Amino acid sequence: MKQFILICFLSLLSLSSWSQEITISPFAGVSNPTSDFSEFSESGWTAGLNSNYFFSDHFGVGFQLSHQQNDFKSPFNYDVIPTDDTGTYSVSQFYDGSWSVSNIGLGPVYGLRYNKFSFLFSAMPGISFVSSPEALVMLQYVNAERELFQLEPRTITAFGMSAGVSFTYRVTDTFSFFVYPEYHYSTAAINYGFRSIEPAISTNTEGQTEFDPIPLIEVPLEEASVSPTQLSVSAGVTFSFDVKTKKPKKDDPISTTENVAIDQEVQEHEKTCDVTRLSAPRKFQEFYIDSPRKPNFRWENPSSIVTQYTFVLSEEGKEVYRERITEQGLQHNQKLQKIYERSKKETTEYHWKVITSYTKCKDTETDHGIFLMNRSSGTFHDVVEIECEDPPFTPQGMYAYKANLFLFHNSFASHPLEITSLSDITIINPTGAVITSLTDCSTGNPVSFPITIVPAGSATYCMTFEVPSGSASIDTQIEGNVNGNPQISTSGAHELPTCLCDICEEWEIDIQNQNISPIVTGASTIEDYILIEDRLTAIAPFGNIVQVQAEVTTFEYFPGDNSPFPDQEQCVVCNKEDSQYGPFVTLYNGSSQTTQHLSGGFASGGYGRYLGGSAMSRNIVWQSPTPSGLVLGNETAKLSIGVPKFAGACCSDLFKICVRYTFTAIDDATGACISCSEVVCYSLFRDENTVVQL
Repeated sequence: MKQFILICFLSLLSLSSWSQEITISPFAGVSNPTSDFSEFSESGWTAGLNSNYFFSDHFGVGFQLSHQQNDFKSPFNYDVIPTDDTGTYSVSQFYDGSWSVSNIGLGPVYGLRYNKFSFLFSAMPGISFVSSPEALVMLQYVNAERELFQLEPRTITAFGMSAGVSFTYRVTDTFSFFVYPEYHYSTAAINYGFRSIEPAISTNTEGQTEFDPIPLIEVPLEEASVSPTQLSVSAGVTFSFDVKTKKPKKDDPISTTENVAIDQEVQEHEKTCDVTRLSAPRKFQEFYIDSPRKPNFRWENPSSIVTQYTFVLSEEGKEVYRERITEQGLQHNQKLQKIYERSKKETTEYHWKVITSYTKCKDTETDHGIFLMNRSSGTFHDVVEIECEDPPFTPQGMYAYKANLFLFHNSFASHPLEITSLSDITIINPTGAVITSLTDCSTGNPVSFPITIVPAGSATYCMTFEVPSGSASIDTQIEGNVNGNPQISTSGAHELPTCLCDICEEWEIDIQNQNISPIVTGASTIEDYILIEDRLTAIAPFGNIVQVQAEVTTFEYFPGDNSPFPDQEQCVVCNKEDSQYGPFVTLYNGSSQTTQHLSGGFASGGYGRYLGGSAMSRNIVWQSPTPSGLVLGNETAKLSIGVPKFAGACCSDLFKICVRYTFTAIDDATGACISCSEVVCYSLFRDENTVVQL
């Protein structure tokens, strides 16, 4: 044991030291993401510079500048979503940029050297500058859009730590090679939003992947964050310099010993070249030439190294206006007014963009913004900034909105415009829509009538209104007079935002199929039908059901040789009738309606209303006649769906039909609307006289 201790002691004595030595070590290598960050990042590269000063034989202080660059990798696999050939939904993916992490660190180092080999341990706490890429995955379904994944580009300054060990081979006293594994960590939390696609993905009995967008439309965007962590392996060279202390001369005051001041790391790091984002006017916003309200353009860019912006306006693909400015916006001016007045069209579509110039980056260009300029001398009002009320659903089955009503009067008029009462302001489409209030936006008090607008004047009021469920837009009309002469202003169609109720929890839902039967009609009709009877039970923990909705979400038809049954070429019938491919089609016995009925007291006599006003819709809604709702327990829904006319004897075909039932209740404690949905699917075989559920 004594011999072993002696050998170790002599070995330590033989180790060379770094006392009074400065080293400079450039390096480059491979950077690999670790932990959760590996789901968002590919392997990349790293480069940097280490500089160490040893004030004793083995201890010193080190300074490091390093940079890691990694390409973005999506943490979710959206390629599993099957392609929709019907155009009902689509998924778009956009990725731009890469991960960028720069580190400045200062910390202790410890080294051991034996002959030509040495080991250097370092830990460098400091500052990390993290820049994230941009990623956006969007789901478009009918009139709704939802982000499946959203990562916005940003730059964050945070605490960082780098720690590693250098394995060095010394070629000469001043030159060495080394290999350097190092771990990098930053506390920068990069926020992102996502919606899990797992509830929307299923596998049918044939082993095929199916996708239902509705669960993704109904759930909110979840938020999470990820922090960069990386393990890099680098190689480089080291240059070493001895530092000898120079003794001061007595007669030379300039040579007196001075403390070496270390430059403080307070300089602001170089900002990234952030892309400019357009903020106003909103896309496809409408304006009127006669109205004093004109588009004022706004955009945003947080970068501090922007030198100027170039605003560009185009009409029908041709540039009509360009201006260079330093502000993040452009006000309406006389040049723009002349451009709008020059167009002779009733409605002109204008595109605009912003080109951004930087001190150290290439110019960037935004996507096009779009707005519409209408030439309608008779119009004196507009409805803008339409938003969903909270809660959006009323006990009467209507959807509630709020908006700004903008009134204006022509500058060439000689008398004021007068609106005498609230009844002169109406929503003419959809049927059943109603204005519930018109107030002063600043005080909240009801508007006093008559309203008077002087020539070239304008006024804005706050309006609330309700529309039947399923409405996509509104058309408004105002009746007024100028000097006793009647004036009518019509404005539309104003698109309504989609309003969603909260998602249910701990509801009791039970749907039992009672009957599926064919209705094969005579030769004079254009379609046949499938009759479906389901027993519905929906119990909310806080109240009764105020609305039930049925929607055909899937309709697949396999006729003749397209079905699994051979030798049926004669059974393929060519037709292009919309009524034969899955809509609800009402059946009658004489003049009495027999289908699209729900028992239990819902709707008018139990007969549902088609959403959208179409007689061949895939959506039916039953509304409770009372705001308190009704108990929905073991009630029967009788539905009839139009299908292709049966081809004839010896033929057979297959159908797959899915119906989504949505139940809505009002929470009396909060006033919020809560919805619960369940999808029921039927696989049906039809021959000459029967329908068999498979």
